[in-house]
This record gives sequence, C-alpha cells and structure tokens, in this order.
Amino acid sequence: MSFNYDAKHDQISANSLQLKPSVAAAGAPTTTGTIKVTININAVSHFLSNTAYHCSLLAIGGIIDVDNAAVAGGMESANRIASGGNSSSSCTLTIPYSWTLPADANADSGLILVFGVSAVTGKGESATVPRSTLQLDGIESLPANGATSTFSFNVTL
Repeated sequence: MSFNYDAKHDQISANSLQLKPSVAAAGAPTTTGTIKVTININAVSHFLSNTAYHCSLLAIGGIIDVDNAAVAGGMESANRIASGGNSSSSCTLTIPYSWTLPADANADSGLILVFGVSAVTGKGESATVPRSTLQLDGIESLPANGATSTFSFNVTL
C-alpha cells in the first residue's frame, strides 16, 4: 500500500491495496468508536507570518485476512487548520466510525494512521505549500467497540 498527500488540498489517499473486499454476513456486528489524534507542530523553518498549518488524517481499520486476500473495515479521513502561534501549533482531529466486520478466525485486526501537515502561505489559487510532511504510524490495535482511542504525534516543519 502506498500513500499520497495533496498538501494544498488537504487530502491523503491510499493506493495499491491489492486485497479484495470480504462480504459481511447479514446481521454481522457493527463496530463503532472514535479515533482522536492530536498533532503538535514545531515550525523551525522560516515561514511568512501569514502561514497557516493544515493537518490531515487518514485512518484505515478493520480486519485483514492475508490467507484469503480479504480486507474488511473502513477508511476514514479528517482535515483541519491548526491553532496556535507561528512556531508552535497543534490540531486535534476526531473521527467517529462505524464498521461492519465479518467474523474471520484467520484474520488479524488493526488500525493504521497516516497524517500530514503542511505549511500553507496565501489563499485560494495563489496559495503555496513551502513545506509539508506525511508520516505513517505503525499498526495500532483496533479500538474496542464503543471506545475512544487517543493518539498524539509531534512533527517538525
């Protein structure tokens, strides 16, 4: 799987997932919860005073059965502009989710978090992105049903 980050438009996308979707049986249980990610931004590069810091989060979670080449779960995203000062800012992105996960004794479960931060100067079509970062968190445990899982990451631009 590979990831692309369009910093100017606050979009992260996943590509090259070669697994085919599994089909949940009728009446399969729904897993719900909330993923809450705080990104702390340390701006050490020299940016213009009107620079805004944009944050993006992509969460991929569910079950993966490599023996049967099946994946089930969801892919969710959130975006926002950070708050704070020029050299130190943060953003908190919250994703509520509801996924139907079929029973599969051979499958592993997990949560992959991909987050991007970009420094954006200007507005509209004249906006420029002098610096951005895209980072991938390792595979986390799938949140318990109904729970809120909280994560915090530090980035330097």
